[in-house]
Amino acid sequence: MSAAAPTSPPPSAPAGTFLYFSELLGREIVDSEGVRVGRMADLSIRLGEPYPVVQQVFIRPTGQKEIFLIASGQQVRDWNRDPIHLSARLSELRPGRR
Repeated sequence: MSAAAPTSPPPSAPAGTFLYFSELLGREIVDSEGVRVGRMADLSIRLGEPYPVVQQVFIRPTGQKEIFLIASGQQVRDWNRDPIHLSARLSELRPGRR
């Protein structure tokens, strides 16, 4: 499975950036202040585009088995960096279950 960058990508990720899901899975994610949030666990995508567009990013915080933090695809500042950088602070992410 693969995913495309968000509809309105940041300057560091050109529109239509093609990434493989396997390249993102398990990658560390940090918030806008550089605080470690957790690791990428899953994505929610929108079909109907030439390539799937990421709608939500499911982040597994360290030590959690059932709880995820959820960021919108548009809150990802840079898909290509390792760790993945968000444009949102940790407090702006919403908790959820999958």
